[in-house]
Amino acid sequence: MNNPITQEINLSDVQEAFSKNLFTTVYQAQVSLNHPDKILGAEAFVRLDHPDHGLMVPGTFLPIIAENSLMLDLTKTVLRLVAHDWVVWNKQGYDLNISVNVDDSLLLEENLIQEF
Repeated sequence: MNNPITQEINLSDVQEAFSKNLFTTVYQAQVSLNHPDKILGAEAFVRLDHPDHGLMVPGTFLPIIAENSLMLDLTKTVLRLVAHDWVVWNKQGYDLNISVNVDDSLLLEENLIQEF
């Protein structure tokens, strides 16, 4: 596997990532300073699981997504992934708050709540 930070991808790679559901989320735990052994929530981060380059950080694909007006599509994809993970964790008895950074274009979407 190559270093995901130095790999270059193009619009075709990004389009393939959307069509083949290659975006994934990773999470960073959020804890209380008073109770550092208890996880209160998590912050979600998007990654592209490229078939040749492996797990790629946002700096390798976000510029292409932004240049091609695909940020709203990516935001919706991430929210769907996070919602799925939250449901699984909730069924397992974990009551977690999940933080997601969203693109401001999402705020202009009418009827967004019906999509989830």
